[in-house]
Amino acid sequence: DGNGVGDACPGEDTGGGEDTGGTDECPEPILMFVDNADPGYSENCAPVLVDNKGFRDSYKWILGTTPDSPYYMQFEANNLPNANYEVAITWNNQSEISSFKRNEKLRVAIYDGVTLIDTIQVNSRKNPKADHTEEGKKFQILGSEFPVFSGTLKVRVLVQSASSGYSGYRTICGDAVRIECTGGAEYEPAEVSSGPDPCYNPGDDVPPGPLGVITKALDWLEANQDPDGGWAANAGGSQCRPMVTGTCILAFAEAGHSATQGKYKECICRAIKYMIANQGMNGYPGGWSANVAFQGNAMDHAWTHQLSMWGMAASLAVANRAIAGNCNEAPGTCDYNPGEHLDSVNQAVQHLIYLRDALNPDSPPFPQEPLTFRDIHFNRNAAAGLGLSGGSLYPADKGGWKYTHDQAGGWGGDPQGIGAGTSAMLVARNAGANVPGVEVDAIKAWLRARQQNPTEYSGTWIGEIDYYVYGQAWNLGYWPHTAGYYSHVASGSPIEHPKIQAWIAESNAKGAGERLMIEMFKTRLMAMAENGEYIGKFEAWAESIQNGDGSFSNDESGVGPAFATSWMASLLAACRFENLLP
Repeated sequence: DGNGVGDACPGEDTGGGEDTGGTDECPEPILMFVDNADPGYSENCAPVLVDNKGFRDSYKWILGTTPDSPYYMQFEANNLPNANYEVAITWNNQSEISSFKRNEKLRVAIYDGVTLIDTIQVNSRKNPKADHTEEGKKFQILGSEFPVFSGTLKVRVLVQSASSGYSGYRTICGDAVRIECTGGAEYEPAEVSSGPDPCYNPGDDVPPGPLGVITKALDWLEANQDPDGGWAANAGGSQCRPMVTGTCILAFAEAGHSATQGKYKECICRAIKYMIANQGMNGYPGGWSANVAFQGNAMDHAWTHQLSMWGMAASLAVANRAIAGNCNEAPGTCDYNPGEHLDSVNQAVQHLIYLRDALNPDSPPFPQEPLTFRDIHFNRNAAAGLGLSGGSLYPADKGGWKYTHDQAGGWGGDPQGIGAGTSAMLVARNAGANVPGVEVDAIKAWLRARQQNPTEYSGTWIGEIDYYVYGQAWNLGYWPHTAGYYSHVASGSPIEHPKIQAWIAESNAKGAGERLMIEMFKTRLMAMAENGEYIGKFEAWAESIQNGDGSFSNDESGVGPAFATSWMASLLAACRFENLLP
């Protein structure tokens, strides 16, 4: 387009639509440039501007001193329709420092939104190949079929040296990028290992029994959706609406409904669009973190984001199963874009990683089971034997979530955050999002660091999950145990472990009707155990407290009926449908 803004041409249809099939032709003819002086250019370092040289009379350069540096110069194009794109770049090959040459191993990373597509290496010590000549400058093609589904294409020139050490220092040039549509692209859904029937559609009739309770609850949610696609929150106001909307999306997903099929697809699609439009709230990139004390003594950044992301990830997983299952439903009118949905979940994953405590399993080292960190805290001889002071109950850098990023780093995590964080991260991985394997390690490390009295079964040590925060040790509470055991099983520990089996027996004796903060993990773990005795109790209790209009009111947090109704529907669905954990 030549305007340098980094957007697709005015008047183009930039929505990807529900049709994910590829074609040989572009949705619209697109040829555009992003220059270092344009709004589409950004940087996380401090390169030097050179005038009167380069494409459109300027370029930037910087010295790369480490081979794994996180710094870059970025060229971004927005509002692109789903398609394949050719990317070509230009650079000035003459170094500004005589003692350091241009980087002969310059790496350029191509992203669809936040999803890395590929990293290309070029020799910037030589002139660019003249694959295209634009305004007198040569552009070298990096690739001709980079698929974009998120609407955003990012080209990052990585500010890295050629090798370690002084001899590897190289100068890096960032000048301009040429982007051209080369053809239609087909969204390829990730293979989702588990979940409800991808083509599930119960029709309009309300079935009897528990499935009818679920249907009436989902019908109420659909009827009470706000015009912008979200749902109302009484406590926390607009700050908590994404969290409530995320739990509503989760309820539909766990009952087998997605934005691509079923009678609720328009409702779900509008909700997903609301979540994407409100992502990054309060200045947290990729986050739905509310700046309110929702149910604790501090800003609930982690809890509100975890529940939001859990719903979005679950809905993506169900949509991917439906797309792969070729359910053959007519497209809706909401214009659902699964690629944009995936990009949103990938952004959310990055924010959830930011919110947890750091992970360093080696410092301080884990004690040898059955010795635990709690034993070390109360036994200074044990601590001295491991070279530890024995003065801190919970060591740092063992993962886990607290209210905020800073509190997670200062206090470590607590059981309140582990269940929802585990669910959000693992369901996102099952949906095909970019979840590093270390995130599963972080979940397991936190559980190991916070448990006491562990016993071994089939090579796995599991103990009671300890709650210690603000100087209060609630060390044998049913709620911390419930969240911890759920997270153990969700992350791969055997449900046959005697500790968990003892908890199951205790839970059967307690029956249903706990506060939602407990029931959300208690019922799911009982469903994983296929414990028909408890499931029957829970379903009977749920049916007895459902309001005549299909809603629920058992919300101790005061967030409102949409929150309570969505949680009850999702728990009932977890008892009746295959869960979305990998």
